[in-house]
Amino acid sequence: MNYLIKNNKRNDDRKNKITLGIIVVVFLSVIAASFLSGIFSRFGSLVWRSENAFSQSIRSTVDLFRSKEVLLTENKELKEHLQTMIIDTLAVDIARQENKELKEILGRDESRISMLASVLRTPPFSPYDTFILDIGKNKEVEVGNYVFVGGNNLVGEIVEVNNTSSKAQLLSSPGKKTPVLVGPKSVAVEAVGRGAGNFEIILSREISVQKGDSIVVPDIHSMLLGVVGQVDLGPAKTFQRVLFASPVNIQDVRWVTVAKPASIQ
Repeated sequence: MNYLIKNNKRNDDRKNKITLGIIVVVFLSVIAASFLSGIFSRFGSLVWRSENAFSQSIRSTVDLFRSKEVLLTENKELKEHLQTMIIDTLAVDIARQENKELKEILGRDESRISMLASVLRTPPFSPYDTFILDIGKNKEVEVGNYVFVGGNNLVGEIVEVNNTSSKAQLLSSPGKKTPVLVGPKSVAVEAVGRGAGNFEIILSREISVQKGDSIVVPDIHSMLLGVVGQVDLGPAKTFQRVLFASPVNIQDVRWVTVAKPASIQ
């Protein structure tokens, strides 16, 4: 009987030890798994960050080379454009000199006698689309004289002269009509003022004209009136409406030159 009791007790101790061992193994497994998971997680994060940094570095390098390539291409295009402008400028200078020599041979003096004038008042401090100038009869200014800004930019004409002052009306005054030449073939048409340096022309759509074309006033001298800014086809598409503006900011004008038209010099 005592033998059975001792044997049962020994079996219970063995079971307890096995159970405790299993608990310890499970506990250690959980701790080890958590520890290893943290290590793997940190390692994976480090690898991901490294890979991401490497990818970003590669992209930055590619973008840098691409930017350099774009800059080189743009630089080449700018150099070619500059060379074209230089050639065009030389061609214009040659044509201008030949034109001057031809006019001298034909007895047409191209020199323009002009007088410098200070602008005393401009819109809105003077009547709409007019300049008040500080020269008049004292400088032999006459009604009909042309008014220029910056050389050959024609902006108006003298309409009233006093002893020491004069009034110039801008050619862009609403409703004022001015004969002009338009397009590469210099087609003679009529420009109508719309105010504040703006004009419009209505002409057949068969006439070639595009944005950026110069509008000039016919004269022995070259007189720029404006530059085409917009071309609209009419509803019937048989006519086109050309809008252009003076290259001069009327509000900023402080000095002008006054000269007689070549036809009456």
